[in-house]
Amino acid sequence: MPDQPSITAPNRKYVSPSFTSLADPFYSTIQAAINSITDASLTNAYTIFIYPGTYNEAVTLKSYVSIVGAGVDDVIIKGTGSTPAVTGPAADSGSGQCYISNLTIDGVGQNALLLPDSNNSKTLFVFNVQIISSVPTTYLTPAIVVNNAQSFDCFHLHCIDTGNPNYSLYQEGILVNGTGNLRMWQSDVTITPPDGDFDHGFCIHHLSSAYSEAYNSFLSSKRSSIQAENGFLNLYNCQTVGGVRAKGYANLKHVNSFHDGRFITWDHASMWVTGMKWGEESGIDVFFELYNSSRIIVANSKAGVTNGVPNVVYLDSNTVIFKAFNSEFNNLGGGSSIVGPSTNYYVYLYYCVLRGALSNISASGDSNYKVSSSSE
Repeated sequence: MPDQPSITAPNRKYVSPSFTSLADPFYSTIQAAINSITDASLTNAYTIFIYPGTYNEAVTLKSYVSIVGAGVDDVIIKGTGSTPAVTGPAADSGSGQCYISNLTIDGVGQNALLLPDSNNSKTLFVFNVQIISSVPTTYLTPAIVVNNAQSFDCFHLHCIDTGNPNYSLYQEGILVNGTGNLRMWQSDVTITPPDGDFDHGFCIHHLSSAYSEAYNSFLSSKRSSIQAENGFLNLYNCQTVGGVRAKGYANLKHVNSFHDGRFITWDHASMWVTGMKWGEESGIDVFFELYNSSRIIVANSKAGVTNGVPNVVYLDSNTVIFKAFNSEFNNLGGGSSIVGPSTNYYVYLYYCVLRGALSNISASGDSNYKVSSSSE
């Protein structure tokens, strides 16, 4: 990641609700300070420093213009409720980056942060920012939207769902479209979709044909925390609560991460799960599910179910592939470890241990595994 450009004194602006009668560089609104800048560039970057207060305005950013708050608990950009609270720089001709740090963004029922389609590649860096909505959103409103040609890099992002169990203040966490790109570090996204809504409420909803990744982050949803439908999405050292789903030629990696929920692939998607050590899982009827010409590869992992759950791995009949290396699959409830149809499947098990036999299914001839009466 490039360093933030050094800012000389003439390229600093200041915003406070009390600055009502002062001249440049002092402003009472964030947008007025941004609009006053007409010559920002890679070699002439600006920073706007924001004093404590609640700013009831919709803000549109500019390239090479960064905004820095006095603290997450001290500065709130509270949107108007009719448009996104903060919109990234798309209309300007710049192709560089800008920064947001040390503040809270309240979408007030709209997107908190929108990075719109752009003809120029742009990168927005976010450090120590909290995302909330003080009122319920309309159906399927994402907290953050990353659109075409935009890159969103976030560090210590906190997307907090304060809704009650019957509705969510944000129906989606981060939606990535077009050729948008997401990179996330040490962040948390919590979403609570409505009861009975199993197809929405993702912490990350990846529709982009590009590549995205998350590191050391906590992603929790009452339903499914992740859905990838295109491109590549990699999760490293993350904790995911809720299902992880891949479909439509998406490629998803879940590396050295903890997981609570099920893994599902369908419509030709691929998923790699390595280094997963969550152990036995209860409250779900299957751990890995494969449908419609999809595949899952598991390595150096342990997965299991309890409480009479029928199986750990379920394979649909439409030419699915399941491969496992040096892994353990436990059904402590006495059921099968892997269940599938009688035809149109491929199962490869190398140096694996199963507690619970295969059911209506056979492993490939070169597989190397054993069925054990206890966990190993």
